[in-house]
Amino acid sequence: MMIWARRSVLSLAAALLVVLGLVAAGPAQERQRLTDHEAMDYHPVFSPSGAVILFTSRGEGPAALFRIPVEGGEPARLPLEATGDLYSDWHPDGESLVFDIREEGGPPDIYRYWFQSRELRRLTEHPGMDGHPSFSPDGERIVFTSSRGGSLDLWIMDTAGGGFVQLTEGPEMDWHPAWSPDGGRVVFTSAREEGEGDLWIVGVDGSGLRRLTSLPG
Repeated sequence: MMIWARRSVLSLAAALLVVLGLVAAGPAQERQRLTDHEAMDYHPVFSPSGAVILFTSRGEGPAALFRIPVEGGEPARLPLEATGDLYSDWHPDGESLVFDIREEGGPPDIYRYWFQSRELRRLTEHPGMDGHPSFSPDGERIVFTSSRGGSLDLWIMDTAGGGFVQLTEGPEMDWHPAWSPDGGRVVFTSAREEGEGDLWIVGVDGSGLRRLTSLPG
């Protein structure tokens, strides 16, 4: 669990550095700080239009979801009463998002929220963990981490919260999934070998499972 926590913090920090322009794959870019307070801001996700960033912040106490323009400005808190780590993702049409919530201190379940109507809909209700949701590129499916099979594996459901299909299986943890642009594969973090959190990839039909990274420590 310590390895998972450490790797998660490092991956979140890396994501923030990319968003803020502090890490560049090409020529040097101008750096711009978007948030500035003592608490933690993490899990930034660009909107489909690229104009807004959705992120989780503990700047006002418990974790909450905020939006901020990519040019910077005052973050706007979403009108949601939610607790937990609030890992979230935009629907490809930009009109809704999916995220996980902890109810009354229990394990998280997955919810969907529509910006215009402010409708909040629960998609999963399970005594174990359902979290880390990610929309498919066509907006028709959600891949997520779940313990409903006995260990932390990847599952896929439709956007109405049904049609559950188990994607990965094993005694070790699989978490933080993300879709390939063509919707044919899912990349994720796993501790399935040597107890380390490395990147793995698998087809949405469960085929072609392979390890992408093997980093020390």
